Amino acid sequence: NWLLQQPDWLAWQPARPVAWLATLGRWSLAYYMLHQPVMIGGLMVLGWATR
Repeated sequence: NWLLQQPDWLAWQPARPVAWLATLGRWSLAYYMLHQPVMIGGLMVLGWATR
């Protein structure tokens, strides 16, 4: 396998400024399930406040 012949690629770590994107990618389902109700609730409050 060509990837196994390049062990430094497997040990690569993202730079500090983009490390949070990697974390978000690993926890994407949890992020999705948490942000959806928060976003919908925020839109409902916004709709209620602008009546």
